[in-house]
Amino acid sequence: MTRLQSGITLLESLVALLVLSIGLLGTAHMMATGLKQTNGSFARTQAIYIAENLAERMRANPEGIENMNYAGFDSNTIGDCTNRPAPYCETIGGAEPVACTAAQLAVFDQYQATCGSGGSTNGSNGVKDLLPAGRIQIICEDGVIACTPDSTYTIIVSWNETEQNGAGDQTKTKHVQHKILP
Repeated sequence: MTRLQSGITLLESLVALLVLSIGLLGTAHMMATGLKQTNGSFARTQAIYIAENLAERMRANPEGIENMNYAGFDSNTIGDCTNRPAPYCETIGGAEPVACTAAQLAVFDQYQATCGSGGSTNGSNGVKDLLPAGRIQIICEDGVIACTPDSTYTIIVSWNETEQNGAGDQTKTKHVQHKILP
């Protein structure tokens, strides 16, 4: 008398579970990789936004460019974003607007690019807040000594990003550049 099998055996269940587990691990790995790529893309977008914003601020202050008030700036010189520049060239809380000279406006623009609205150690919406190990530099293409009012400027925004390679995760410095001719 032959018996017909009805249902599945324990071994078949374990094999199905193993195949399903491998598939889910592969899916989780793909999602983690996609998330890292998304974070890198977001950081690059923020860096471009910061560089373009500073370039527009520079173009709005031609006297500051002419007097070379932007040349040689490095955001690492601003250690703590709670120390706002004086005068603060923006109205705060309905106060009367402050009239700033071109040099004061250049300092304010550099502070805004670095710290955003400030108020905390890393500020908010500046390169220090939006990007990991964020840094912004303004370089005069003709060099600091030979820089003229007509020189081309390069705004460099850099940040750290973790990349995966065969040996494990590795932190690399990424950057975007934005050139402006006053």
